[in-house]
Amino acid sequence: MPVCQQCKALLAPDGICSVCRGAEAQFTQLDPVVHRLSPGDAPPLRPVGRILVPRLILIDDDSDIEGEVQRLRRTRTTIGRHGCDINLSNDADVSSLHAIIERDCDQSGRTRWHLSDQESTNGTFERIEEHGCGLTNEFLMGWTRIQIVSSESGDAADRLSIFVGGSRVDLKRSKSPITIGRDAKCDVTVNDPYADRRHAEIRLVRKRWMFCDQDSRNGLWVRQKGFLLKDASCFLIGGQRFRFEIPAAEAIG
Repeated sequence: MPVCQQCKALLAPDGICSVCRGAEAQFTQLDPVVHRLSPGDAPPLRPVGRILVPRLILIDDDSDIEGEVQRLRRTRTTIGRHGCDINLSNDADVSSLHAIIERDCDQSGRTRWHLSDQESTNGTFERIEEHGCGLTNEFLMGWTRIQIVSSESGDAADRLSIFVGGSRVDLKRSKSPITIGRDAKCDVTVNDPYADRRHAEIRLVRKRWMFCDQDSRNGLWVRQKGFLLKDASCFLIGGQRFRFEIPAAEAIG
């Protein structure tokens, strides 16, 4: 706000001093008050009377990390196409009520968040680094759905069937690792521009089949009925990617 240099009164919108009425009053602009960060040794100020509020980021279509931020203050947050707390009305692959995020406490009193799929048509997928193959699992690689069926559960699984785009590949325990990707040299080829040339491997780890991501750009996703959300957990509903973030609770000592 400009002020008169002679009497320090505030100037009128026309630049005339309202006190001394100086037609040619000189004025100056008051400097704004700036609170600079101090290099003190205390952690950033955080609430102590309530739990920290996690962030759910709806990742932008052209980004890996940036997006719309939702703060999960409620004990229960619904996600779906319409009538929910978070609505994805422009995505036909999302069910009306697709998933729910709920907050509770474990036996030690520590707060945790759990996501559960609500029997949606197209499923909820969690991003993983590796995942054990049970009797039947469904994965996403790029936008290609891959179904893996084991002959038996647990350590006795001798055969593995992989279904990709209507084709089937049968593999035995003796073949490990099994490479999957866009490259024609892979054991299983995926015709998907969003898949890496060598996107993932299926290999035996202590007599169990494991599906392992190979540092791919767009990741490996497994369909889940429910899972615990941890800091930096990523999941996929329809065509929308999500990232869950928990503020770091720093101890004050």
